[in-house]
Amino acid sequence: MICEEKEAAVCCPYCGGDNFLSGRMEKKDRPLRILPFSRTLEECKEEYWREVKRAIYAPKELRSRKHTEEFKGMYMPYWYYHYEVDGPCKIQGRTTSTLENVTYVRIYDLIADVKAEYEGVTFDASSSFADELSQGIAPYNIRDTKPFNEAYISGFYAEMPDVPKERYVAGSRNVIVDDIEERLMRVKDFAPFQKEPAKSGSEDSIVLKDVYNVMLPVWFLCHRTKKRVAYAVINGQTGKVVGNYPVDEGKKKKFFWKVAGICYAAAAVVAYFLLH
Repeated sequence: MICEEKEAAVCCPYCGGDNFLSGRMEKKDRPLRILPFSRTLEECKEEYWREVKRAIYAPKELRSRKHTEEFKGMYMPYWYYHYEVDGPCKIQGRTTSTLENVTYVRIYDLIADVKAEYEGVTFDASSSFADELSQGIAPYNIRDTKPFNEAYISGFYAEMPDVPKERYVAGSRNVIVDDIEERLMRVKDFAPFQKEPAKSGSEDSIVLKDVYNVMLPVWFLCHRTKKRVAYAVINGQTGKVVGNYPVDEGKKKKFFWKVAGICYAAAAVVAYFLLH
């Protein structure tokens, strides 16, 4: 992490524990590009406030305005995958027809020549950043990234990648395959067919050209009590919010009995009119 010169110990934004910070910004895996924050802390607080109001079972303290002061701005590392597609791509499609109470299913290989370029397929490169959170606040508009300059991270936390870029090569290729299949099935010539669940034969035409490290902005909130830790992350570009809020069992039971009471009263009124 990166902190101000005077900070020697900070609260970990992931587990809520106190940690001593030593230098982590190393020359290896230096980011190539960075996406500056476009959502301010005040905008972040309002986005969170609107989101948490919908979490009806969340503990009371999470709804406190004071609680939002705990938000931290962080630059998280992501692997950026660049692909080129040039060649035949195959999808299996089927048609279904019925004649004299007999259903006929025919399977076809649907082949098209595809020439395309995919940039900006990203996966988070921090083992501390849960995939469900990073995927939940996606996507980012990678076209707005800038060449990396340390001035951008001044005043923010930052992490360097500790997940190897090879880990997500298969996943990033699947993203490309799924997009190709979706686009091809919208082509007029393929409209009469329904796509079979089998994966396409596009892999040989998909070539990985480059992988590099980019830093993307995240507003991160961690709230720790004795029994639980609550998280909220916000996309620092779009304002999209994802939260992992603990359930207040007392509030849940109270809400249940309140709804049950209303339903019982309504049923009693209906029964009274039916019997009289």
